[in-house]
Amino acid sequence: MLTIKKIELSECETLYQQMMNDFPPSELIPYSNVRNNIKNGIFDAMYLTEDGINLAYAILTALDDIEYVIGNYLAVDISSRDKGIGSEFLKKIIEKYHGKIIVIEVEDPQGAATKDEKKMRERRICFYNSAGFRLVPTKRANILGVEMQIMANTDKKISNIREIINTIYSLSLEAQLLESIDVVDMDD
Repeated sequence: MLTIKKIELSECETLYQQMMNDFPPSELIPYSNVRNNIKNGIFDAMYLTEDGINLAYAILTALDDIEYVIGNYLAVDISSRDKGIGSEFLKKIIEKYHGKIIVIEVEDPQGAATKDEKKMRERRICFYNSAGFRLVPTKRANILGVEMQIMANTDKKISNIREIINTIYSLSLEAQLLESIDVVDMDD
């Protein structure tokens, strides 16, 4: 049976090693940020497990008094990919945050360096689309130097996405990293 397990502070180093394998260095915030945000309850970090084996992990910025959640990282263990694990995990995350809008950033396919990279980015967008996420029209973000498109699990128009992202990231990132976050209209 698939279950969600909270990632404990003692597991942060192992988690970060996994993150370094799953994400390019340009997309990773420093280990100290991850650890401190888990310790301070700003990050909700979780594994999807089955029979005690970690199949996937997610890190979200989620606070009780904010109606939005930012999905910072989600990855499925390489041995569990293409088996529906990511979809099941995303369903459980959406259930956990029922009533809140989950905002995620996905790499902009137009910024891909190769055709394979572009296909992977498009595949990621399709994955989130199949779970009910929609691109937030006319908005893109530059997160830590990576061009992203913004998606949310709602069809409602979100006019204050810049404020949402800036507010949530201001809680979880050090000042120098905040300078590398910007949300703009696609036309800018």
